[in-house]
Amino acid sequence: MKFWLKVILVFGLLLIIGLVVWIYFLDDDKSYYSKAIAEGSSKKCEKIKDAKMRDRCYWETVSRLSDCEKISEGSSIRDFCYDDLAYNANMLSFCEYIDDLNRRELCYQKIGIRRKDVSVCKKISHEGVRDICYSGVAVETRNPDLCKNVITVQENGECFSRIAYYKKDASLCERPIRQRERDMCYNLVAKETGDTFLCDKISGETEFSHDSCLISIAYDTKNLSICEESFYSDLEKERCRNLKLGDDNEVVV
Repeated sequence: MKFWLKVILVFGLLLIIGLVVWIYFLDDDKSYYSKAIAEGSSKKCEKIKDAKMRDRCYWETVSRLSDCEKISEGSSIRDFCYDDLAYNANMLSFCEYIDDLNRRELCYQKIGIRRKDVSVCKKISHEGVRDICYSGVAVETRNPDLCKNVITVQENGECFSRIAYYKKDASLCERPIRQRERDMCYNLVAKETGDTFLCDKISGETEFSHDSCLISIAYDTKNLSICEESFYSDLEKERCRNLKLGDDNEVVV
C-alpha cells in the first residue's frame, strides 16, 4: 500500500513539475511572439519552442522568402505565408512556391488584378477564379472590352455593371449576357447619376424594378418630387410619397 502511495505521489509531483515547466515555456513563447509581432521581426520567432506558434509567428512577420521556408513543411500556414509575401512584394514568382493548387491560383488572381495584367489571369485553370481575375483587371483599368473574356454569366454581368457604374455610362448596360445583370446595371447607374429615365430601361422581370429604382433615387438625392413621376404600382408610389425630409434635411422613411 505504501509503495503505491509513493508511486502516486511521485507521479503527481512529476505532473505538477511538467505543468509548471509547460506554463513557463508557454508564457515565454507568448512573450517572444508578442515582441516579434510588435517589432515586425521574424528573428524573435526562432526562440519560440511551440511549433504551431512559431510557424504562425513567421507568417505574421514575413518579410523575405526564407521566413516562409522556416515554417514546418506540410503546414497550410506555409502556403498562406508565400501567398502574403507574393502579394506584398508584388512578386508573381513567389506564387510558384505554394503547394496547394487552389491557393496558388488565388495568388495569381490577386497579383493579376494588382498588376492590371491579363496575362497573369491566363495562368489560372479554374474558370471561376480566372473570371474574377479578368473582371478585376477590367474594372481596375475601366476597360469593358476585357469583360468579354469572362465566361460565367453572373461575373460577366457584374464586370460590365461595375465599369458602367464607375464611368457613369449606361450604354454598357446592354452588354451583359443575362437580363438580371442588365437590370442591375441600369439600377446602379440610375442611382449613381440620378437619371430617372434609366429606370424605364429596367425590364421588371428580375428583382430589380422600375419603381424601386425611382424610390432609391428619390431617397439618395433627397428629391421627393420624383415620387410624383409615373409608377407602375400605386402601392410603391404611395410608399415613395411617405418619404419625408426631417429637420436635418435627411430623408425619414
